[in-house]
Amino acid sequence: MLVKVESSTTIIKDIIGGIFEIEGTGYLECRITFISKGSYKLVIKTPNQEVINITGKGISRITLNTDIFTIQVIESTDKLNITVNNIKDYFFDILSIN
Repeated sequence: MLVKVESSTTIIKDIIGGIFEIEGTGYLECRITFISKGSYKLVIKTPNQEVINITGKGISRITLNTDIFTIQVIESTDKLNITVNNIKDYFFDILSIN
């Protein structure tokens, strides 16, 4: 599934498995948060051929220097939510509030 990330926060809910291609807006960094009541195994692949394996339970966070990547959910014992925050937009939003 192709997911366009066009805002500072994008949430993908109730995932059990699958492959998600994240296509960003051209910003350089993003923070990804994984939330589940169960355990999960994921593989993240970036355009630079970097492969990141994540095994977690509960909440896990990772920061990538790109906003174009693929997430493959290998295994999940409960529904998984993925939140993608565009860091540049995130900090811009905080600064504009003040």
